[in-house]
Amino acid sequence: MKTKPHILFIDDDQFYLDHFEKVIRDHATIDLFHGPTDFEKNISTQVIEKTDLVVVDYEFNGWTAVSNDIAGFLKNDLRYDGKIALFTLLREFGKDRSRIRKDYDYILHKKELNWPVLYQLLSGTYESSNFS
Repeated sequence: MKTKPHILFIDDDQFYLDHFEKVIRDHATIDLFHGPTDFEKNISTQVIEKTDLVVVDYEFNGWTAVSNDIAGFLKNDLRYDGKIALFTLLREFGKDRSRIRKDYDYILHKKELNWPVLYQLLSGTYESSNFS
């Protein structure tokens, strides 16, 4: 029997953490982190090694996942080589646009948070909405 995929979710809004857990708990194993500081303090090599997808919120109290280089931390410091999705309500990223295209595999609109979409992210068949 195939094991469930493992997903990490980083968001500082408890509403989205709770919603994410509810949406995927029957389909995947998960680790939830209440913001980047919680993630950086509590992530382990064992968790990263079993992770299939990381979903990261874009905005965190006045700064962004890009300005804090969360993708760089995942890829360089933790040696994570799996998929990373940016989770956001935005459709325009201004000066962050080129970094997002370089550092993130997907942009996931918060309205799209459901298991079929997460399954598409895991399988590599998801096509991001038209974000600028």
